Amino acid sequence: MSRGPGRCVVARGVRVLLALLLCSCGGEERPRGEDQPPVVTSEDAGVRVPSAPYDLDTPTEAFALSEELREISGVTVLPDGRLAVVQDEVGMLFVLNPETAFIEERHYFEDGADYEGVELAGGRMFVLRNTGTLLELENWQGLDITIRHHATPLTRENDTEGITYDATTNRILMACKEYGGPLVGERERAVYAYDLGAEIYLADPAYRFNMDAMPAELREVADFKPSAIALHPITGELYVLSSTARGLVALGTDGSIRHSWRLKGNRFEQPEGLAFSPDGTMWMTSEGVEGPGRVFRFDPLTSTP
Repeated sequence: MSRGPGRCVVARGVRVLLALLLCSCGGEERPRGEDQPPVVTSEDAGVRVPSAPYDLDTPTEAFALSEELREISGVTVLPDGRLAVVQDEVGMLFVLNPETAFIEERHYFEDGADYEGVELAGGRMFVLRNTGTLLELENWQGLDITIRHHATPLTRENDTEGITYDATTNRILMACKEYGGPLVGERERAVYAYDLGAEIYLADPAYRFNMDAMPAELREVADFKPSAIALHPITGELYVLSSTARGLVALGTDGSIRHSWRLKGNRFEQPEGLAFSPDGTMWMTSEGVEGPGRVFRFDPLTSTP
């Protein structure tokens, strides 16, 4: 595949866990404040959390991708409804038809690295490397893409694998799959924010959760480490996807687990990407291991209040 510097355009149950608390290290309830992110903890993580708005056992659509996207990772929804995706090893933005998942456009931006997320944020296109580097692709649909680097203190040790846009605060949120930083515990994972208006990284986590607080059916597989995140456009819940645990949880603004799902490994070989359309349609990508990379579409089961 050519990687020349230019553009290639190609044919287009119980209630929420009663035992979940926002707590300090001493176990006392803590109100959320600007300097106090929501913390997901549980005195009895074995309590089952109800899952409701999506049926992850039955995708509305499932698309097998070409070999070019076997290692598909991040996904974001464009204003025209098409999907922009990246894959781990190639510095190229792919635009997919949402009805067929065929590649309609390819936009080269740099030589290969490890690209784990992509997000359209207020008209600006961002790509996240696993090293914590946040790339802004200026003129991404033009002939010559210019890359702006937004500095963060995150590194390969953090292994950043999730990115989403919070339009209410004009911030990019970035999830750490591994080390959550000095402000969180060893068993916690953190989500950090980058303020796009002020162009500054915020040192305090926007969210953090304890992997041991996940529902038992998810902890049975492996530690729940984030591989993708996405804010629901209607409820404001933060959806966190984990390829290691093969699970998905939805967190409320207070950090409580609102919903949880177990993913079937024979369908979702390595789930790595997550995004929402404005109407609540959920898109998930999975890297191919034995089979091809895939894109899944999930329509909401009912209208979301």
